[in-house]
Amino acid sequence: MKIKSWAKPFAIKKTISKEKKKKVLLINPKRNNVLFTLPHNGLAILAAIIKKRGHEVKIVDYAFSFKYKDRDISFFVDDFKPDIIGVSIYTPNAYKADEVISRLNELYPKIPIMIGGPHPTLYTDLFEKDKRIDYIVRGEAELTILDVIEKSKKESKPVVINLESLVDLDTLPFPDYKCF
Repeated sequence: MKIKSWAKPFAIKKTISKEKKKKVLLINPKRNNVLFTLPHNGLAILAAIIKKRGHEVKIVDYAFSFKYKDRDISFFVDDFKPDIIGVSIYTPNAYKADEVISRLNELYPKIPIMIGGPHPTLYTDLFEKDKRIDYIVRGEAELTILDVIEKSKKESKPVVINLESLVDLDTLPFPDYKCF
């Protein structure tokens, strides 16, 4: 298997202009009867990449948050007013993620939704015809998150983004935990 390396993708030389700046809400849905003692590291890394470019980020980590675990997602969307929403899906939280996506589409049909994580990467066929979703990221989101955010719009059917390259861990920025 040939592995391509990614050449310093996080050496962002310029930030986005104020006119093109976007607000990004990233969500880690609940898992039944599970609370984690650490925040979602993958979302913290994505937040660092997104903020470094000049966008604004908020993370709702239902698996980690003790204070807001019973708040409906609308509380966070109404407060933050995002331009795009990302949902991280693991197999154990797939049903809760589906509930969150349904709720988002019901209340905010004009906000694009991207999904990623191990579950959509392995089971893309479960999501390819789901018109509630605009973008499916298969693989390492760090390699494409800025393109998806900056070009995001509502799609008639999900756009599948296949990433076969691996992330060079030495080029990742330090995770941003201030966004939680």
